Amino acid sequence: GRELARRGLLEGAYTHFASADEPDLTFAHEQLRRFQAVLDDLPPTPRPLLAHAANGGAVLSLGRLPGMALARPGLAAYGFAPAHLRAHAPLTPVMTVQASVTHLHTVPAGETVSYGGLWRAARDTSVATVGIGYADGYPRNATGRAEVLVAGQRRPVLGRICMDQLMIDVTGLNVQPGDPVTLWTQRELTVTDVAAWGGTVEYEVLTGVGDRVERQMGETP
Repeated sequence: GRELARRGLLEGAYTHFASADEPDLTFAHEQLRRFQAVLDDLPPTPRPLLAHAANGGAVLSLGRLPGMALARPGLAAYGFAPAHLRAHAPLTPVMTVQASVTHLHTVPAGETVSYGGLWRAARDTSVATVGIGYADGYPRNATGRAEVLVAGQRRPVLGRICMDQLMIDVTGLNVQPGDPVTLWTQRELTVTDVAAWGGTVEYEVLTGVGDRVERQMGETP
């Protein structure tokens, strides 16, 4: 770093906090002190150095860091704070993920659904196939626990979540192929629910949404 700075080739430097999202910030403060000492030891550069260190946890718990030109808000950009800060951080989740019903089928009582026959119909059940699966980032480990929003109701995901699709119980609902199914949204069914069903954390689910899922920008309600 010193040699690059001496030659006028160093434009930026960064560190990434290991524990700024924890209640105890002792190590985060020490990490910041060490990084600032490294910056102070660099030779002058032709342009101001683009130094940055703050991830989402640091933005919320440490505030503006002296001498840092940038921040990398990470999970906070999606509207999520570290668990111990959520009661005080004014953030609103911003992502909704939806897929469409691709097929409707009545499963007779006693028949099974999806790989391994994990779910068996206790009664004749109207089942909708939805065009999203673990290849799109919906966690396979949510099998047996997941729910979705369809036609204004929360309904269970039936059987094993597949690579490209999953099945849901739509008995008694007016549902047609092409209708939207919400996998998670800002309030009624959140990514926190999905992460818990999948035995993981929100950040893994949020950043795991695959390229096949079309992105649309919109305003948060």
